[in-house]
Amino acid sequence: MRNLLIAVLAFCAVLLAAGCSTRKGGAGVEGPAQAVAVSDGPNAAAGQASDLAEQSRSLYLSVVDGLHVTGTAVQVDEQSYRLAVGGKVDEPQSLSLGEIRGRESVREEARLTCVGFFTDNGMWTGVPLRDLLEAAGVQDGARTVVLTSIDDSYSARLPLEKALEPRMIVAYEFDDRPLHVLHGFPLRLVAPGEPGSTWVKWLGSITVE
Repeated sequence: MRNLLIAVLAFCAVLLAAGCSTRKGGAGVEGPAQAVAVSDGPNAAAGQASDLAEQSRSLYLSVVDGLHVTGTAVQVDEQSYRLAVGGKVDEPQSLSLGEIRGRESVREEARLTCVGFFTDNGMWTGVPLRDLLEAAGVQDGARTVVLTSIDDSYSARLPLEKALEPRMIVAYEFDDRPLHVLHGFPLRLVAPGEPGSTWVKWLGSITVE
């Protein structure tokens, strides 16, 4: 029984550290820009990253911009950010946030469930994951899509057929507001029907295998 309890607690910790979050209404820290701006010099950037990590820990499970805070936020420079789409594709992509926002967007009301903790609905805006994969040209024999955070701290694997479902979205807005840095700015996966740990935040790469 003790071993079972330890296993359950470990599983729950993984869910919370990865992608689980919820919307409960209300607002906290305003907008992504406050925590995203990177000052000149490596020491300043390192200091800001440290401050952001501490902010993530201090606000753990607090409601900010309508979502509970989980995981450790990643410092991202919007100007230099690129989303890589590679692996078994014909034309690997390196997309800026502006290029992604410039694509035809969709809005999807989706329920995010963190098993045993919380469940909520919200309106997400972004581009279908399928569109990004089709633009890159998925090669024959591909079976899996791996989505990884920009700092390589965690990833999620989806069968290719699941990744191509139209409701799978690479989102940049929640409830018509840009994602807060604490919730995955600039991009996160929205995966209706999948556990919260699959909803990768601070998305950095999409790899077809």
